[in-house]
Amino acid sequence: MLYQIHANCPEKYQYDISEVTANFKIENVINNFMKRNSIDSIIMDILNGEIPEYQRSVIPPLFRVHYAREINEAFRCRVQNLQETVKSRKMECIYITGSSQAGKTTLAKKIAEEKGLPYYISSSGTDFLGEYALEPCVILDDIRPSSINLSELLKLLDNNTVSAVKSRYKNKCLANCKLLIITTVLDIETFYHNVFSEEDEPMIQFKRRCGTHLRMNKERIYISRWDSLKKEYTEETEYLNDILDRYMPKEDQTEQDVINYVSETMPFLKQADESEKMHGFEIIDDLESPFK
Repeated sequence: MLYQIHANCPEKYQYDISEVTANFKIENVINNFMKRNSIDSIIMDILNGEIPEYQRSVIPPLFRVHYAREINEAFRCRVQNLQETVKSRKMECIYITGSSQAGKTTLAKKIAEEKGLPYYISSSGTDFLGEYALEPCVILDDIRPSSINLSELLKLLDNNTVSAVKSRYKNKCLANCKLLIITTVLDIETFYHNVFSEEDEPMIQFKRRCGTHLRMNKERIYISRWDSLKKEYTEETEYLNDILDRYMPKEDQTEQDVINYVSETMPFLKQADESEKMHGFEIIDDLESPFK
């Protein structure tokens, strides 16, 4: 049938199915062929890296349902191929340390966005790469020494050895990772001594792999870069920390803002007029029974 209408030879004249006579449903045959051809195209795009796993939503939902096994297997083969073929990478590592609420995570996301890199933010607990799907940027958010062991950290930071990192359900390959950002409340020396407490790994190697160092509080950001010649970080350059200010409301909330919100979400409530206002809750004396 496909031969008769030239469906499998696009360079030839394409006959309309109405021009063909057959003793079976011609439309079903053609539709099945076109669907199969489409899923094959999707799988090839996955294997070639044109559809990365973190963008699997671009695949039509119906295909993800009907061809879930084929699609998942294609993503698995893509990861396996990266592990077997990619022997080194050029990944940048940024270490961000600072007090709580200083904007470390927001800054990390902003850096990734400025570089045009889709990012993955680590999960809490020990399985920090649990949902990683080959995003080119990994943000190890609020990472603590107790949530990562030495071998895993070295695998993440080593550009010369692209190996899988242990995860609960399946190991993760970071061959596609171009930027790794660590955010933590611990300064780099304290973090190092906690993770490498029983190892001979020199601190200089850890700092060298974290090529950019950011130290921040709510007012300032101090940035330095690793100097391979001097084997130390450069002198810090000071910047204003306005990261969180960009996302803060420009005006204070007013009573009218509250009234507008309640009108939209709880229109069944009646606002008390001035004579009905109690101006807060009445405080009942501890010794006085509320039931009289």
